[in-house]
Amino acid sequence: MKLEILEKDYDVSKRLKDIISDKVNKLDRYFDNEATCKVVCRKVKNMYKMEISILSKKTYYRAEVSNIENMYANIDLALPKIERQIIKYKGKLKDKIKADAFAVEGFEFVEDVVEEPAKTVVKTKQFEIAPMTTEEAGVMLEMLDHQFYIYRNIDTNAVNVIYKREDGNHGNIEILS
Repeated sequence: MKLEILEKDYDVSKRLKDIISDKVNKLDRYFDNEATCKVVCRKVKNMYKMEISILSKKTYYRAEVSNIENMYANIDLALPKIERQIIKYKGKLKDKIKADAFAVEGFEFVEDVVEEPAKTVVKTKQFEIAPMTTEEAGVMLEMLDHQFYIYRNIDTNAVNVIYKREDGNHGNIEILS
């Protein structure tokens, strides 16, 4: 697996890079050599945040964790989240992970696995996507008090999703076709 460690307002020490590399490489049992893992380390105010994203065969696995103590604890919090995603969806992802990923008993970071019932679609909605500016979509998002709002960008004619970020601002996703 290819590993990329990014620093944002935080200097990652050589020791931390080595620990991240050693621990992330334990996930090689699930992914082939073409998989890419991006680890973003950042400090926001007094919080140490780590985001791990893995892309393998057009499937994303992602975990984001934070604490106030140090960055070293985050790796031990994030990797079990990734492994739980893999375990939880192993039946649906069988073409996305290595065929022999579960040949060995046990897991790398997770001790026990709690089986959850499968989620199903219980409601379907239909609506027209109105053309509007990003600013107008932001107003609609706030008026409806939703977490996201789908609209057609009047400038690009592309479908966009505007969403509420944890910091209180808005993010915008442009859907490419």
